[in-house]
Amino acid sequence: MKNINYQQKEREIISWLKSTVSEAGFGRVIVAVSGGVDSAVSLNLAVRALGASNVYTILMPYGKLSTKALSDGKIVARSSGLEKDHIFVKDIKKAADKILKIT
Repeated sequence: MKNINYQQKEREIISWLKSTVSEAGFGRVIVAVSGGVDSAVSLNLAVRALGASNVYTILMPYGKLSTKALSDGKIVARSSGLEKDHIFVKDIKKAADKILKIT
């Protein structure tokens, strides 16, 4: 089994995020957060790379089915150091139903 230096990988990812965002001409990013592990890691890496003041998050629950995910997403965002004015919630039920043609 190959040994992985996780601290080195973290530094490499943070460096890559900084340079990619800068090369794209941006200084701030938006990270969609579900409350799960993948989006929590992505959000935390973005905050480490750019600083909490340059990171916004959007949570997109699907109606009342996503109550737990919405709560978890808010916890993830706040524990990452984001202020309330950097956390946005947009219920996607209407748009999703339209795309999926659910009536």
